[in-house]
Amino acid sequence: MKALVIHDREDISEKIAALLMECGCDRADIIVAEDVRSATEELRTQMFDIAIIDLTLQYKKGLGTPSYEAVENLLVEIFQTETLHIPADLIGITKEPSAVKAALKMIGSHVLAVIEEDHGEKWKKELLDKLSYAKRVSKARQLSRNSQYDIDLCIITALDSELAAYDNRLTFVNCDDLHGARRFMFTPSDGKPRKGVAFAIGRAGQSSVASATQVLLSQYRPKLIVMSGVCGGITGKVKLGDIVIFQQVFDWDYGKWAIEEFPNEVPGMTDVEIIDDDKTKTYGRRAFLPRPTPLALEQTAVTTVCRAMRASGFKFPDGDITTIKGLAPDYDLVSPEVHYGPVASGGAVIADEFIMPRIKSLNEDILAADMESYGLYYAAKNTNVVKPMFLCVKAVSDYCDHKKNDGVQKACNFISSKVALELSGRILTSF
Repeated sequence: MKALVIHDREDISEKIAALLMECGCDRADIIVAEDVRSATEELRTQMFDIAIIDLTLQYKKGLGTPSYEAVENLLVEIFQTETLHIPADLIGITKEPSAVKAALKMIGSHVLAVIEEDHGEKWKKELLDKLSYAKRVSKARQLSRNSQYDIDLCIITALDSELAAYDNRLTFVNCDDLHGARRFMFTPSDGKPRKGVAFAIGRAGQSSVASATQVLLSQYRPKLIVMSGVCGGITGKVKLGDIVIFQQVFDWDYGKWAIEEFPNEVPGMTDVEIIDDDKTKTYGRRAFLPRPTPLALEQTAVTTVCRAMRASGFKFPDGDITTIKGLAPDYDLVSPEVHYGPVASGGAVIADEFIMPRIKSLNEDILAADMESYGLYYAAKNTNVVKPMFLCVKAVSDYCDHKKNDGVQKACNFISSKVALELSGRILTSF
């Protein structure tokens, strides 16, 4: 529990800090301010679970006489403006009975307690009781918050261009509580408005996605988190523009590099000479030994909807077909097939077709590869708040080789965003 003690007498501040530590607070989490000005600066820059405030203070210590009026201005700024962070709980303390009455009249509905400081130990016991109660309430409040969903849908993309594909489908409003996050409302087929938040990380990669996912889950606690964008497809299994729903994700670049030993040198294969302790020479080849730990979709609501879309396919409206043609006029992307199966995910861009045999060796049914989905699935499965349903759906923009096309990528972002919203609506209305 992070606490702010606002008091101009050091001996009382230390007694209050001791009571806070008795309730389980770390001393490093207790900030002491000795006047209104310093308290204002702390509340402007930090958030506190509780504040204990002397109701008669100077605006600046050493100038003027301590008064309730200076504190009243601080309380007005806390509760009636948005310039300061409001403490979760607030306790007033003072030796002046008139300040007690004034504070109760003004902020009685906002404050946990107003305690009149006496010359004995009664005020300390009363304050300790209130602090202990506040500690229990804070813990219960956090547990309750972490165990309940706050929004229906979170859309996450690696790149800004992938999130931009939603601009014509959703109306975004910037969030004040997380820089870069944008709120939206959408209405699926059941006609019930749903709340959502969207976030583009700004870079690709497993670690970036895993970190951002944990932040989004902790901040917004969505029922469903969905990633969309582009992926590389396996030649012969998918075609450009096809939709891939990531049923299972293999981390293809997790493992170790080792030396495979051979008794004799093999031209074009062995590239390392090994001198043993007895001076004999053998030969080796550097090899990557994968140790994948696949993660799969597991919630029935998600898997049922995804299987149903694979079985029935997906038909784009005429207006969307026109948009797709305009984005990639030299390619036939207007009849995408829906695939539901395993994919490979790693931290590096695959632009080398010679890497593909290593990836396909993990599972012969692998359809595609990307750089983010494993991080998303891992974070969603291991979050410490209420666990969401999760899903990654991407469109094939290349064949994991050097042939990349901006127009195809834009069209595929458009395709995957449409399908991601359709799947999200079906999942959220299925229970």
